[in-house]
Amino acid sequence: METIVFVISALAITVMAIDLYLALQLKKAIGRGDLGKGEVAKKWNLLTALLVVFFVGYLASPLLVLFKLDPAWGNVLVFTVFLLGAGFVFLVVGVLKDILTVLDVLK
Repeated sequence: METIVFVISALAITVMAIDLYLALQLKKAIGRGDLGKGEVAKKWNLLTALLVVFFVGYLASPLLVLFKLDPAWGNVLVFTVFLLGAGFVFLVVGVLKDILTVLDVLK
């Protein structure tokens, strides 16, 4: 069972690393345009910070299994990720709304 946990964890870490890389690339692009001066840039910085927190959490998760730490710590990690994930989704919706407003799609 531990092998399955480590494989899933490795896949999640890989995907999150790619996500973080892409977010940093988009951050550069956002900073160069009109979006880089307003709410979109602030929200994007917060989204990127959350991605870093998620990435660190994903890196820590296999250590809980490897070092056989108290499962309560695993629960804390999981529910913290759930909470931050909900905030992440809230911010993504806000960023999309701001972008669509700037593009004059929303009024």
